[in-house]
Amino acid sequence: MLVAGVDVGNATTEVALARLVPGRAPEFLSVLRGPTSGAKGTAASAQGVIDLIERAGRRLGEQPQRILLADLHPVETG
Repeated sequence: MLVAGVDVGNATTEVALARLVPGRAPEFLSVLRGPTSGAKGTAASAQGVIDLIERAGRRLGEQPQRILLADLHPVETG
């Protein structure tokens, strides 16, 4: 199973993809980073996550079946 782990930060968003096979260690395949789109936790930042996941999937030739994403809350830092 191909999974994507997502970290949405205040400045950058990272997506790491790995293949999980029961009974085996995860096989890490790719990491992409892009600027966080809009404020963290907004619809714009969610669209940025989708764009990164789709780009990563195109590079690997398949889309992830699961996405691991922590709860997002709008945050403004100054």
